[in-house]
Amino acid sequence: MHSSVGVYGVVALTPAFIVALTALFALPQQAGGFRLAKWGVFGLALALVGTALVVRRAPLRFPVRSWPVGLFVALATLLPALSPSLARAHWPTALGLLSGLALFVVTGVALDDDDRARRMSTIVLTASGAMGAVIVLLQAAGLRWLTSDVYTGLEFRAPGTLGNPNWAAAFIAPLVPMSLALAVTAKRRWPHYAIALLLAVATVATLSKGGVLTLAAGVLMFVLMSRGVTRRWRLGLAASAAAGIVLLVAFVWRQEPFATAPWLRGRLFLWRAALFLVSERPLTGVGLGGYVSEYGRAAASVIHGDPLVFMPLSSVDFVHNDLLQLAAEGGLPTVIAFLVLVVSALAYACRRAEPLSVAAGAAIAAIVVNGFADSPLRVPSTFVLLFFLLGWLSPTAVRSSGHRILIAAVVVVGALQGVRFFVGNAYWTLGRDALRAGRPAATYLERARFFLPEHGRSASQHALALAKAGRMDAAIEASTEAAALRFDFDDELFRRDLQARSLERKEAIELWEELASRFPGLVTPQLRLGALYLQANDRAAAVTAFETVLANPQPTARAERARTQARDILRTLLSADLTSP
Repeated sequence: MHSSVGVYGVVALTPAFIVALTALFALPQQAGGFRLAKWGVFGLALALVGTALVVRRAPLRFPVRSWPVGLFVALATLLPALSPSLARAHWPTALGLLSGLALFVVTGVALDDDDRARRMSTIVLTASGAMGAVIVLLQAAGLRWLTSDVYTGLEFRAPGTLGNPNWAAAFIAPLVPMSLALAVTAKRRWPHYAIALLLAVATVATLSKGGVLTLAAGVLMFVLMSRGVTRRWRLGLAASAAAGIVLLVAFVWRQEPFATAPWLRGRLFLWRAALFLVSERPLTGVGLGGYVSEYGRAAASVIHGDPLVFMPLSSVDFVHNDLLQLAAEGGLPTVIAFLVLVVSALAYACRRAEPLSVAAGAAIAAIVVNGFADSPLRVPSTFVLLFFLLGWLSPTAVRSSGHRILIAAVVVVGALQGVRFFVGNAYWTLGRDALRAGRPAATYLERARFFLPEHGRSASQHALALAKAGRMDAAIEASTEAAALRFDFDDELFRRDLQARSLERKEAIELWEELASRFPGLVTPQLRLGALYLQANDRAAAVTAFETVLANPQPTARAERARTQARDILRTLLSADLTSP
Protein backbone atom coordinates (compact mmCIF):
# COMPACT_ATOMS: atom_id res chain seq x y z
CA MET A 1 0.00 0.00 0.00
CA HIS A 2 1.26 3.50 -0.80
CA SER A 3 1.56 5.73 2.22
CA SER A 4 0.25 8.74 0.32
CA VAL A 5 -3.30 7.40 0.53
CA GLY A 6 -4.55 5.84 3.74
CA VAL A 7 -7.13 3.12 3.45
CA TYR A 8 -9.65 5.28 5.28
CA GLY A 9 -8.49 8.49 3.63
CA VAL A 10 -11.22 10.66 2.25
CA VAL A 11 -9.47 11.39 -1.02
CA ALA A 12 -9.11 7.73 -1.97
CA LEU A 13 -12.84 7.10 -1.64
CA THR A 14 -14.17 10.30 -3.17
CA PRO A 15 -14.45 8.96 -6.78
CA ALA A 16 -16.68 6.15 -5.49
CA PHE A 17 -18.77 8.74 -3.65
CA ILE A 18 -19.07 10.67 -6.92
CA VAL A 19 -20.68 7.57 -8.48
CA ALA A 20 -22.96 7.02 -5.49
CA LEU A 21 -24.02 10.66 -5.31
CA THR A 22 -24.71 10.83 -9.05
CA ALA A 23 -26.82 7.68 -8.93
CA LEU A 24 -28.87 8.52 -5.83
CA PHE A 25 -29.26 12.28 -6.26
CA ALA A 26 -32.60 13.51 -7.57
CA LEU A 27 -34.66 16.70 -7.60
CA PRO A 28 -38.10 15.38 -8.60
CA GLN A 29 -39.77 18.79 -8.73
CA GLN A 30 -37.28 20.12 -11.26
CA ALA A 31 -37.83 19.73 -14.99
CA GLY A 32 -34.72 17.58 -15.42
CA GLY A 33 -34.47 16.32 -11.87
CA PHE A 34 -33.61 12.74 -12.82
CA ARG A 35 -31.02 13.53 -15.52
CA LEU A 36 -29.85 17.12 -15.67
CA ALA A 37 -29.64 17.40 -11.88
CA LYS A 38 -27.51 14.25 -11.80
CA TRP A 39 -25.18 15.63 -14.48
CA GLY A 40 -24.91 18.80 -12.41
CA VAL A 41 -24.03 17.09 -9.15
CA PHE A 42 -21.54 14.89 -11.00
CA GLY A 43 -19.75 17.95 -12.37
CA LEU A 44 -19.58 19.76 -9.04
CA ALA A 45 -18.42 16.63 -7.19
CA LEU A 46 -15.76 16.05 -9.85
CA ALA A 47 -14.52 19.62 -9.41
CA LEU A 48 -14.32 19.22 -5.62
CA VAL A 49 -12.35 15.98 -5.85
CA GLY A 50 -10.04 17.51 -8.42
CA THR A 51 -9.44 20.47 -6.12
CA ALA A 52 -8.53 18.11 -3.27
CA LEU A 53 -6.00 16.39 -5.52
CA VAL A 54 -4.49 19.68 -6.70
CA VAL A 55 -3.79 20.89 -3.16
CA ARG A 56 -2.54 17.51 -2.02
CA ARG A 57 1.21 17.60 -1.43
CA ALA A 58 2.05 13.96 -2.15
CA PRO A 59 3.30 13.03 -5.64
CA LEU A 60 0.47 12.20 -8.02
CA ARG A 61 0.26 8.74 -9.55
CA PHE A 62 -1.46 8.86 -12.93
CA PRO A 63 -3.03 5.98 -14.90
CA VAL A 64 -0.45 4.43 -17.21
CA ARG A 65 -2.93 2.56 -19.40
CA SER A 66 -4.92 5.61 -20.40
CA TRP A 67 -4.41 5.42 -24.17
CA PRO A 68 -7.54 3.28 -24.90
CA VAL A 69 -9.77 5.74 -23.03
CA GLY A 70 -7.98 8.73 -24.57
CA LEU A 71 -8.23 7.26 -28.07
CA PHE A 72 -11.95 6.62 -27.70
CA VAL A 73 -12.69 10.13 -26.41
CA ALA A 74 -10.42 11.74 -29.02
CA LEU A 75 -12.07 9.92 -31.95
CA ALA A 76 -15.61 10.49 -30.65
CA THR A 77 -14.83 14.18 -30.20
CA LEU A 78 -12.69 15.01 -33.22
CA LEU A 79 -13.84 12.73 -36.06
CA PRO A 80 -17.37 14.22 -36.30
CA ALA A 81 -15.78 17.67 -36.69
CA LEU A 82 -14.85 16.52 -40.20
CA SER A 83 -18.48 15.82 -41.04
CA PRO A 84 -20.49 18.36 -43.05
CA SER A 85 -23.51 17.24 -41.01
CA LEU A 86 -21.97 18.15 -37.65
CA ALA A 87 -24.74 18.42 -35.06
CA ARG A 88 -25.24 21.58 -33.03
CA ALA A 89 -25.20 19.47 -29.89
CA HIS A 90 -21.77 17.99 -30.66
CA TRP A 91 -19.43 20.25 -28.70
CA PRO A 92 -21.54 20.52 -25.52
CA THR A 93 -22.01 16.74 -25.59
CA ALA A 94 -18.27 16.29 -26.22
CA LEU A 95 -17.67 18.28 -23.03
CA GLY A 96 -19.68 15.64 -21.19
CA LEU A 97 -17.50 12.90 -22.67
CA LEU A 98 -14.41 14.80 -21.52
CA SER A 99 -15.86 14.80 -18.00
CA GLY A 100 -15.94 11.01 -18.21
CA LEU A 101 -12.26 11.01 -19.17
CA ALA A 102 -11.64 13.36 -16.25
CA LEU A 103 -13.36 10.94 -13.85
CA PHE A 104 -11.18 8.12 -15.20
CA VAL A 105 -8.03 10.14 -14.43
CA VAL A 106 -9.26 11.30 -11.02
CA THR A 107 -10.18 7.74 -10.02
CA GLY A 108 -6.74 6.41 -10.89
CA VAL A 109 -4.98 9.28 -9.10
CA ALA A 110 -7.15 9.07 -5.98
CA LEU A 111 -6.91 5.29 -5.59
CA ASP A 112 -3.13 5.55 -6.03
CA ASP A 113 -2.80 1.84 -6.90
CA ASP A 114 -3.84 1.02 -3.33
CA ASP A 115 -5.60 -2.36 -3.17
CA ARG A 116 -7.21 -1.60 0.18
CA ALA A 117 -8.53 1.69 -1.16
CA ARG A 118 -9.93 -0.19 -4.15
CA ARG A 119 -11.70 -2.56 -1.81
CA MET A 120 -13.17 0.23 0.29
CA SER A 121 -14.37 2.07 -2.82
CA THR A 122 -16.03 -1.15 -3.99
CA ILE A 123 -17.86 -1.32 -0.66
CA VAL A 124 -19.04 2.26 -1.17
CA LEU A 125 -20.36 1.31 -4.61
CA THR A 126 -22.24 -1.78 -3.45
CA ALA A 127 -23.65 0.12 -0.47
CA SER A 128 -25.00 2.82 -2.78
CA GLY A 129 -26.46 0.10 -4.99
CA ALA A 130 -28.10 -1.45 -1.93
CA MET A 131 -29.70 1.90 -1.05
CA GLY A 132 -31.05 2.18 -4.57
CA ALA A 133 -32.25 -1.42 -4.42
CA VAL A 134 -34.22 -0.75 -1.23
CA ILE A 135 -35.92 2.24 -2.87
CA VAL A 136 -36.72 0.13 -5.94
CA LEU A 137 -38.29 -2.62 -3.80
CA LEU A 138 -40.31 -0.11 -1.78
CA GLN A 139 -41.60 1.46 -4.97
CA ALA A 140 -42.40 -1.95 -6.43
CA ALA A 141 -44.43 -2.58 -3.27
CA GLY A 142 -46.44 0.60 -3.84
CA LEU A 143 -44.46 3.50 -2.41
CA ARG A 144 -44.73 6.44 -4.80
CA TRP A 145 -41.88 8.50 -3.36
CA LEU A 146 -39.64 9.81 -6.15
CA THR A 147 -41.80 8.01 -8.71
CA SER A 148 -42.77 9.93 -11.84
CA ASP A 149 -46.44 10.01 -12.76
CA VAL A 150 -45.49 8.36 -16.03
CA TYR A 151 -44.11 5.24 -14.38
CA THR A 152 -47.13 3.90 -12.52
CA GLY A 153 -47.96 0.86 -14.65
CA LEU A 154 -46.82 -2.68 -13.97
CA GLU A 155 -43.78 -2.56 -16.25
CA PHE A 156 -42.59 0.88 -15.12
CA ARG A 157 -43.31 0.84 -11.44
CA ALA A 158 -39.88 1.08 -9.75
CA PRO A 159 -37.58 3.77 -11.11
CA GLY A 160 -35.86 4.37 -7.76
CA THR A 161 -34.01 7.68 -7.88
CA LEU A 162 -32.93 7.00 -11.45
CA GLY A 163 -36.12 8.25 -13.12
CA ASN A 164 -36.66 5.08 -15.15
CA PRO A 165 -36.76 1.39 -14.09
CA ASN A 166 -34.46 0.41 -16.97
CA TRP A 167 -31.88 2.94 -15.76
CA ALA A 168 -32.20 1.67 -12.19
CA ALA A 169 -31.61 -1.93 -13.29
CA ALA A 170 -28.68 -0.89 -15.48
CA PHE A 171 -26.94 0.66 -12.46
CA ILE A 172 -27.82 -1.97 -9.86
CA ALA A 173 -27.19 -5.16 -11.86
CA PRO A 174 -23.44 -4.59 -12.60
CA LEU A 175 -22.79 -4.25 -8.86
CA VAL A 176 -23.84 -7.85 -8.19
CA PRO A 177 -20.50 -9.40 -9.29
CA MET A 178 -18.70 -6.78 -7.20
CA SER A 179 -20.68 -7.85 -4.13
CA LEU A 180 -19.86 -11.47 -4.88
CA ALA A 181 -16.16 -10.61 -5.13
CA LEU A 182 -16.29 -8.82 -1.78
CA ALA A 183 -17.90 -11.92 -0.29
CA VAL A 184 -15.22 -14.19 -1.71
CA THR A 185 -12.44 -12.09 -0.17
CA ALA A 186 -14.07 -11.19 3.18
CA LYS A 187 -13.86 -12.89 6.55
CA ARG A 188 -17.57 -12.31 7.13
CA ARG A 189 -19.11 -13.25 3.82
CA TRP A 190 -22.82 -13.24 4.52
CA PRO A 191 -23.34 -9.41 4.47
CA HIS A 192 -21.92 -9.19 0.96
CA TYR A 193 -23.89 -12.21 -0.22
CA ALA A 194 -27.00 -10.59 1.26
CA ILE A 195 -26.29 -7.37 -0.65
CA ALA A 196 -25.72 -9.35 -3.86
CA LEU A 197 -29.09 -11.05 -3.36
CA LEU A 198 -30.76 -7.71 -2.60
CA LEU A 199 -29.32 -6.18 -5.78
CA ALA A 200 -30.43 -9.16 -7.87
CA VAL A 201 -33.97 -9.16 -6.47
CA ALA A 202 -34.28 -5.40 -7.02
CA THR A 203 -33.11 -5.80 -10.61
CA VAL A 204 -35.83 -8.36 -11.24
CA ALA A 205 -38.37 -6.17 -9.42
CA THR A 206 -37.89 -3.40 -11.97
CA LEU A 207 -39.29 -5.81 -14.57
CA SER A 208 -36.58 -4.52 -16.90
CA LYS A 209 -35.83 -7.14 -19.52
CA GLY A 210 -32.52 -5.48 -20.32
CA GLY A 211 -31.74 -5.30 -16.61
CA VAL A 212 -32.21 -9.05 -16.15
CA LEU A 213 -29.99 -9.67 -19.17
CA THR A 214 -27.39 -7.32 -17.67
CA LEU A 215 -27.55 -9.19 -14.35
CA ALA A 216 -27.02 -12.55 -16.07
CA ALA A 217 -24.16 -11.19 -18.17
CA GLY A 218 -22.36 -9.73 -15.15
CA VAL A 219 -22.57 -12.90 -13.07
CA LEU A 220 -21.61 -15.09 -16.03
CA MET A 221 -18.56 -12.97 -16.86
CA PHE A 222 -17.50 -12.99 -13.21
CA VAL A 223 -17.57 -16.78 -13.19
CA LEU A 224 -15.87 -17.13 -16.58
CA MET A 225 -12.99 -14.82 -15.67
CA SER A 226 -12.42 -16.18 -12.16
CA ARG A 227 -9.14 -17.98 -11.61
CA GLY A 228 -10.66 -20.99 -9.86
CA VAL A 229 -12.81 -21.99 -12.86
CA THR A 230 -11.25 -24.67 -15.05
CA ARG A 231 -10.97 -24.33 -18.79
CA ARG A 232 -13.51 -27.12 -19.25
CA TRP A 233 -16.04 -25.32 -17.09
CA ARG A 234 -15.41 -22.06 -18.91
CA LEU A 235 -16.07 -23.66 -22.29
CA GLY A 236 -19.17 -25.39 -20.94
CA LEU A 237 -20.60 -22.20 -19.46
CA ALA A 238 -19.80 -20.19 -22.57
CA ALA A 239 -21.41 -22.82 -24.79
CA SER A 240 -24.48 -22.98 -22.54
CA ALA A 241 -24.82 -19.21 -22.57
CA ALA A 242 -24.51 -19.11 -26.37
CA ALA A 243 -27.10 -21.87 -26.74
CA GLY A 244 -29.42 -20.04 -24.34
CA ILE A 245 -29.13 -16.84 -26.37
CA VAL A 246 -29.91 -18.71 -29.60
CA LEU A 247 -32.94 -20.39 -28.03
CA LEU A 248 -34.15 -17.10 -26.58
CA VAL A 249 -33.86 -15.33 -29.92
CA ALA A 250 -35.69 -18.20 -31.64
CA PHE A 251 -38.44 -18.11 -29.01
CA VAL A 252 -38.88 -14.35 -29.32
CA TRP A 253 -38.89 -14.61 -33.11
CA ARG A 254 -41.68 -17.20 -33.15
CA GLN A 255 -43.90 -15.69 -30.44
CA GLU A 256 -46.47 -13.26 -31.81
CA PRO A 257 -46.76 -11.15 -28.60
CA PHE A 258 -43.02 -10.50 -28.69
CA ALA A 259 -42.96 -9.81 -32.41
CA THR A 260 -45.72 -7.20 -32.02
CA ALA A 261 -44.60 -5.69 -28.71
CA PRO A 262 -44.27 -1.89 -29.12
CA TRP A 263 -41.05 -1.74 -27.07
CA LEU A 264 -39.35 -4.27 -29.37
CA ARG A 265 -40.75 -2.87 -32.61
CA GLY A 266 -39.85 0.64 -31.51
CA ARG A 267 -36.25 -0.31 -30.82
CA LEU A 268 -35.95 -2.14 -34.13
CA PHE A 269 -37.15 0.99 -35.91
CA LEU A 270 -34.68 3.19 -34.03
CA TRP A 271 -31.87 0.79 -34.92
CA ARG A 272 -32.82 0.84 -38.60
CA ALA A 273 -32.76 4.63 -38.54
CA ALA A 274 -29.30 4.54 -36.93
CA LEU A 275 -28.02 2.12 -39.57
CA PHE A 276 -29.26 4.50 -42.26
CA LEU A 277 -27.19 7.32 -40.73
CA VAL A 278 -24.18 5.02 -40.41
CA SER A 279 -24.43 4.14 -44.09
CA GLU A 280 -24.34 7.86 -44.93
CA ARG A 281 -21.41 8.86 -42.69
CA PRO A 282 -19.55 5.66 -41.75
CA LEU A 283 -16.24 7.36 -40.93
CA THR A 284 -17.23 10.60 -39.22
CA GLY A 285 -20.81 10.22 -38.06
CA VAL A 286 -23.14 13.18 -37.66
CA GLY A 287 -21.75 14.47 -34.37
CA LEU A 288 -22.41 13.65 -30.72
CA GLY A 289 -26.05 14.23 -29.91
CA GLY A 290 -26.81 14.33 -33.63
CA TYR A 291 -28.89 11.17 -33.87
CA VAL A 292 -32.04 12.79 -32.48
CA SER A 293 -31.82 15.76 -34.83
CA GLU A 294 -31.20 13.55 -37.88
CA TYR A 295 -33.75 10.96 -36.82
CA GLY A 296 -36.67 12.51 -38.73
CA ARG A 297 -34.85 12.30 -42.04
CA ALA A 298 -33.64 8.77 -41.31
CA ALA A 299 -37.09 7.65 -40.16
CA ALA A 300 -38.70 8.97 -43.34
CA SER A 301 -36.18 6.96 -45.35
CA VAL A 302 -36.97 3.81 -43.36
CA ILE A 303 -40.73 4.32 -43.80
CA HIS A 304 -40.29 5.10 -47.51
CA GLY A 305 -43.89 6.24 -47.89
CA ASP A 306 -45.46 3.05 -46.50
CA PRO A 307 -48.33 3.99 -44.14
CA LEU A 308 -48.34 0.50 -42.60
CA VAL A 309 -44.74 0.62 -41.34
CA PHE A 310 -44.63 0.73 -37.54
CA MET A 311 -42.83 3.75 -36.10
CA PRO A 312 -42.54 5.13 -32.56
CA LEU A 313 -44.75 8.17 -32.00
CA SER A 314 -43.16 9.37 -28.76
CA SER A 315 -40.22 11.75 -28.59
CA VAL A 316 -36.84 10.22 -29.41
CA ASP A 317 -33.94 10.71 -27.00
CA PHE A 318 -31.70 7.67 -27.56
CA VAL A 319 -31.08 4.88 -30.05
CA HIS A 320 -31.39 2.33 -27.21
CA ASN A 321 -28.19 0.75 -28.49
CA ASP A 322 -24.90 2.36 -27.49
CA LEU A 323 -22.83 0.84 -30.30
CA LEU A 324 -25.26 1.97 -32.98
CA GLN A 325 -25.50 5.44 -31.46
CA LEU A 326 -21.72 5.72 -31.33
CA ALA A 327 -21.51 4.58 -34.94
CA ALA A 328 -24.17 7.04 -36.10
CA GLU A 329 -22.74 9.99 -34.16
CA GLY A 330 -19.01 9.27 -34.05
CA GLY A 331 -18.40 6.94 -36.96
CA LEU A 332 -17.25 3.32 -37.09
CA PRO A 333 -13.67 4.15 -35.96
CA THR A 334 -15.15 5.44 -32.69
CA VAL A 335 -17.03 2.17 -32.20
CA ILE A 336 -13.84 0.20 -32.82
CA ALA A 337 -11.98 2.38 -30.31
CA PHE A 338 -14.73 1.77 -27.74
CA LEU A 339 -14.52 -1.99 -28.25
CA VAL A 340 -10.72 -1.85 -27.94
CA LEU A 341 -11.18 0.04 -24.67
CA VAL A 342 -13.56 -2.60 -23.31
CA VAL A 343 -11.43 -5.55 -24.43
CA SER A 344 -8.26 -4.02 -22.96
CA ALA A 345 -10.02 -3.45 -19.63
CA LEU A 346 -11.28 -7.05 -19.56
CA ALA A 347 -7.84 -8.37 -20.51
CA TYR A 348 -6.20 -6.43 -17.69
CA ALA A 349 -8.84 -7.65 -15.22
CA CYS A 350 -8.08 -11.24 -16.25
CA ARG A 351 -4.32 -10.70 -15.90
CA ARG A 352 -4.72 -9.31 -12.37
CA ALA A 353 -6.87 -12.38 -11.67
CA GLU A 354 -7.80 -11.33 -8.13
CA PRO A 355 -11.57 -11.38 -7.45
CA LEU A 356 -12.22 -7.63 -7.16
CA SER A 357 -10.48 -6.87 -10.46
CA VAL A 358 -12.35 -9.70 -12.15
CA ALA A 359 -15.60 -8.31 -10.73
CA ALA A 360 -14.79 -4.82 -12.04
CA GLY A 361 -14.22 -6.32 -15.50
CA ALA A 362 -17.48 -8.27 -15.23
CA ALA A 363 -19.33 -5.07 -14.26
CA ILE A 364 -17.90 -3.28 -17.33
CA ALA A 365 -19.01 -6.20 -19.52
CA ALA A 366 -22.48 -6.04 -17.97
CA ILE A 367 -22.81 -2.33 -18.79
CA VAL A 368 -21.73 -3.02 -22.37
CA VAL A 369 -24.32 -5.80 -22.66
CA ASN A 370 -26.97 -3.43 -21.31
CA GLY A 371 -25.99 -1.09 -24.13
CA PHE A 372 -27.16 -3.63 -26.71
CA ALA A 373 -30.79 -2.75 -25.97
CA ASP A 374 -30.52 0.52 -24.06
CA SER A 375 -28.26 3.57 -23.75
CA PRO A 376 -26.25 3.42 -20.49
CA LEU A 377 -23.63 5.81 -21.92
CA ARG A 378 -26.36 8.47 -22.16
CA VAL A 379 -27.57 8.06 -18.56
CA PRO A 380 -25.59 9.79 -15.76
CA SER A 381 -25.52 6.90 -13.27
CA THR A 382 -24.18 4.24 -15.65
CA PHE A 383 -21.95 6.73 -17.48
CA VAL A 384 -20.05 7.61 -14.31
CA LEU A 385 -20.02 3.98 -13.17
CA LEU A 386 -18.34 2.88 -16.40
CA PHE A 387 -15.60 5.52 -16.33
CA PHE A 388 -15.03 4.94 -12.61
CA LEU A 389 -14.55 1.21 -13.20
CA LEU A 390 -12.11 1.91 -16.03
CA GLY A 391 -10.10 4.13 -13.69
CA TRP A 392 -10.42 1.57 -10.89
CA LEU A 393 -8.78 -1.06 -13.12
CA SER A 394 -5.99 1.15 -14.44
CA PRO A 395 -2.52 0.82 -12.85
CA THR A 396 -0.77 4.07 -11.95
CA ALA A 397 2.76 5.42 -11.79
CA VAL A 398 4.34 8.51 -10.26
CA ARG A 399 4.74 11.44 -12.63
CA SER A 400 6.17 14.92 -12.28
CA SER A 401 4.37 17.59 -10.29
CA GLY A 402 3.72 19.45 -13.53
CA HIS A 403 0.85 17.10 -14.15
CA ARG A 404 -1.15 18.98 -11.52
CA ILE A 405 -2.07 21.22 -14.43
CA LEU A 406 -4.02 18.27 -15.84
CA ILE A 407 -5.92 17.92 -12.56
CA ALA A 408 -6.59 21.67 -12.65
CA ALA A 409 -8.17 21.14 -16.08
CA VAL A 410 -10.34 18.45 -14.50
CA VAL A 411 -11.51 21.00 -11.94
CA VAL A 412 -12.42 23.46 -14.69
CA VAL A 413 -14.35 20.83 -16.70
CA GLY A 414 -16.22 19.61 -13.63
CA ALA A 415 -17.09 23.11 -12.41
CA LEU A 416 -18.26 24.14 -15.87
CA GLN A 417 -20.47 21.08 -16.18
CA GLY A 418 -21.85 21.40 -12.68
CA VAL A 419 -22.69 25.10 -12.91
CA ARG A 420 -24.22 25.01 -16.36
CA PHE A 421 -26.40 21.98 -15.63
CA PHE A 422 -27.65 23.23 -12.28
CA VAL A 423 -28.27 26.81 -13.43
CA GLY A 424 -29.68 25.75 -16.80
CA ASN A 425 -31.96 23.22 -15.16
CA ALA A 426 -33.17 25.83 -12.66
CA TYR A 427 -34.07 28.25 -15.45
CA TRP A 428 -35.72 25.46 -17.41
CA THR A 429 -37.85 24.60 -14.38
CA LEU A 430 -38.91 28.23 -13.96
CA GLY A 431 -39.77 28.44 -17.66
CA ARG A 432 -41.67 25.16 -17.66
CA ASP A 433 -43.73 26.12 -14.62
CA ALA A 434 -44.45 29.57 -16.04
CA LEU A 435 -45.50 28.03 -19.34
CA ARG A 436 -47.89 25.66 -17.58
CA ALA A 437 -49.39 28.51 -15.56
CA GLY A 438 -49.85 30.72 -18.61
CA ARG A 439 -47.29 33.28 -17.45
CA PRO A 440 -44.50 34.79 -19.61
CA ALA A 441 -41.80 32.11 -19.88
CA ALA A 442 -39.60 33.12 -22.82
CA THR A 443 -36.96 34.92 -20.73
CA TYR A 444 -36.43 31.95 -18.39
CA LEU A 445 -36.21 29.50 -21.26
CA GLU A 446 -33.85 31.74 -23.21
CA ARG A 447 -31.51 31.72 -20.21
CA ALA A 448 -31.83 27.93 -19.99
CA ARG A 449 -30.82 27.76 -23.65
CA PHE A 450 -27.69 29.80 -22.88
CA PHE A 451 -26.49 27.34 -20.24
CA LEU A 452 -27.71 24.18 -22.01
CA PRO A 453 -27.34 24.85 -25.76
CA GLU A 454 -27.58 21.13 -26.53
CA HIS A 455 -30.88 20.61 -24.72
CA GLY A 456 -33.72 20.07 -27.16
CA ARG A 457 -36.72 20.03 -24.81
CA SER A 458 -36.07 23.50 -23.43
CA ALA A 459 -35.53 24.70 -27.02
CA SER A 460 -38.97 23.39 -28.00
CA GLN A 461 -40.61 25.02 -25.00
CA HIS A 462 -38.80 28.28 -25.78
CA ALA A 463 -40.42 28.29 -29.22
CA LEU A 464 -43.83 27.62 -27.67
CA ALA A 465 -43.35 30.43 -25.15
CA LEU A 466 -42.44 32.86 -27.93
CA ALA A 467 -45.53 31.87 -29.88
CA LYS A 468 -47.76 32.40 -26.85
CA ALA A 469 -46.19 35.82 -26.45
CA GLY A 470 -47.20 36.65 -30.04
CA ARG A 471 -43.62 36.75 -31.35
CA MET A 472 -44.32 34.48 -34.32
CA ASP A 473 -41.20 35.14 -36.37
CA ALA A 474 -38.98 34.51 -33.35
CA ALA A 475 -41.02 31.41 -32.54
CA ILE A 476 -40.48 29.99 -36.03
CA GLU A 477 -36.74 30.63 -35.73
CA ALA A 478 -36.61 29.04 -32.27
CA SER A 479 -38.63 26.06 -33.47
CA THR A 480 -36.21 25.53 -36.36
CA GLU A 481 -33.34 25.62 -33.88
CA ALA A 482 -35.14 23.08 -31.68
CA ALA A 483 -35.52 20.76 -34.67
CA ALA A 484 -31.71 20.79 -34.99
CA LEU A 485 -31.45 19.44 -31.45
CA ARG A 486 -34.23 16.85 -31.12
CA PHE A 487 -37.05 15.12 -32.97
CA ASP A 488 -40.61 15.11 -31.75
CA PHE A 489 -43.75 14.90 -33.89
CA ASP A 490 -45.44 17.53 -31.72
CA ASP A 491 -42.61 19.91 -32.57
CA GLU A 492 -42.93 19.10 -36.27
CA LEU A 493 -46.65 19.83 -36.21
CA PHE A 494 -46.21 22.99 -34.13
CA ARG A 495 -43.57 24.40 -36.48
CA ARG A 496 -45.74 23.82 -39.54
CA ASP A 497 -48.73 25.39 -37.84
CA LEU A 498 -46.60 28.48 -37.24
CA GLN A 499 -45.25 28.53 -40.77
CA ALA A 500 -48.68 28.01 -42.33
CA ARG A 501 -49.95 31.23 -40.73
CA SER A 502 -47.82 33.35 -43.05
CA LEU A 503 -48.24 31.25 -46.21
CA GLU A 504 -50.74 31.38 -49.03
CA ARG A 505 -53.24 28.53 -49.03
CA LYS A 506 -51.48 26.71 -51.87
CA GLU A 507 -48.12 26.93 -50.10
CA ALA A 508 -49.69 25.76 -46.83
CA ILE A 509 -51.17 22.76 -48.61
CA GLU A 510 -47.77 21.90 -50.05
CA LEU A 511 -46.23 22.23 -46.60
CA TRP A 512 -48.64 19.71 -45.05
CA GLU A 513 -48.53 17.41 -48.08
CA GLU A 514 -44.76 17.18 -47.70
CA LEU A 515 -45.07 16.08 -44.06
CA ALA A 516 -47.91 13.66 -44.89
CA SER A 517 -45.83 12.03 -47.64
CA ARG A 518 -42.83 11.61 -45.31
CA PHE A 519 -44.90 10.18 -42.46
CA PRO A 520 -48.10 8.70 -43.92
CA GLY A 521 -48.94 7.06 -40.60
CA LEU A 522 -49.72 10.42 -38.95
CA VAL A 523 -53.31 11.67 -38.68
CA THR A 524 -52.84 15.39 -37.94
CA PRO A 525 -51.37 16.33 -41.35
CA GLN A 526 -54.40 14.79 -43.04
CA LEU A 527 -56.73 16.74 -40.76
CA ARG A 528 -54.95 19.96 -41.64
CA LEU A 529 -55.07 19.11 -45.34
CA GLY A 530 -58.78 18.34 -45.15
CA ALA A 531 -59.49 21.76 -43.66
CA LEU A 532 -57.30 23.52 -46.24
CA TYR A 533 -58.94 21.63 -49.13
CA LEU A 534 -62.37 22.73 -47.86
CA GLN A 535 -61.18 26.34 -47.78
CA ALA A 536 -60.04 25.90 -51.37
CA ASN A 537 -63.49 24.43 -52.30
CA ASP A 538 -61.86 21.10 -53.25
CA ARG A 539 -64.46 18.86 -51.62
CA ALA A 540 -63.22 15.67 -53.26
CA ALA A 541 -59.68 16.16 -51.93
CA ALA A 542 -61.07 17.08 -48.50
CA VAL A 543 -63.21 13.93 -48.36
CA THR A 544 -60.18 11.83 -49.33
CA ALA A 545 -58.11 13.41 -46.58
CA PHE A 546 -60.76 12.85 -43.91
CA GLU A 547 -61.34 9.27 -45.08
CA THR A 548 -57.59 8.70 -44.77
CA VAL A 549 -57.85 9.80 -41.15
CA LEU A 550 -60.71 7.35 -40.56
CA ALA A 551 -58.74 4.50 -42.12
CA ASN A 552 -55.66 5.19 -39.96
CA PRO A 553 -55.22 2.32 -37.46
CA GLN A 554 -53.04 4.31 -35.03
CA PRO A 555 -54.11 3.10 -31.54
CA THR A 556 -53.64 6.35 -29.60
CA ALA A 557 -56.04 8.69 -27.83
CA ARG A 558 -55.02 11.55 -30.13
CA ALA A 559 -55.69 9.45 -33.23
CA GLU A 560 -59.09 8.46 -31.87
CA ARG A 561 -59.98 12.12 -31.33
CA ALA A 562 -58.83 12.88 -34.87
CA ARG A 563 -61.00 10.07 -36.25
CA THR A 564 -63.98 11.40 -34.31
CA GLN A 565 -63.39 14.88 -35.71
CA ALA A 566 -63.00 13.56 -39.25
CA ARG A 567 -66.15 11.45 -38.87
CA ASP A 568 -68.18 14.48 -37.72
CA ILE A 569 -66.91 16.60 -40.63
CA LEU A 570 -67.68 13.88 -43.16
CA ARG A 571 -71.16 13.48 -41.69
CA THR A 572 -71.72 17.24 -42.06
CA LEU A 573 -70.47 17.17 -45.64
CA LEU A 574 -72.74 14.24 -46.47
CA SER A 575 -75.76 15.97 -44.92
CA ALA A 576 -75.00 19.10 -46.95
CA ASP A 577 -74.90 17.01 -50.13
CA LEU A 578 -78.26 15.40 -49.34
CA THR A 579 -80.02 18.70 -48.61
CA SER A 580 -78.60 20.63 -51.54
CA PRO A 581 -81.07 21.20 -54.43
